[in-house]
Amino acid sequence: MTNMYLENKLLLESGEEVDLDCPIELEYYLVESEISALEELAGKRIYGIGIIKKTVKECCEGELVPDFSCCITRTKEVLKKLASNSVTPIALHSVLEDIIDVY
Repeated sequence: MTNMYLENKLLLESGEEVDLDCPIELEYYLVESEISALEELAGKRIYGIGIIKKTVKECCEGELVPDFSCCITRTKEVLKKLASNSVTPIALHSVLEDIIDVY
């Protein structure tokens, strides 16, 4: 079973740094599920990251990394960093690769 918990929500509007046709909303989710693939870890929790981008009218894109870390604290720290930099779903995988290289 997978649970998603909203950790942060941002509203981006057109301004000096960004030129947008319409405002967009970014939602950052902590994804929690049970490990089932590895027998020795069966039943333990694994945490992932989800980002959803919405416009006024609809959800236009989303991305999910369901198995980022077994550490909820580390996953929440990364979620906070993603939100503070307004990372969009399309950039999630490449940004996570950069973050993992730093750790």
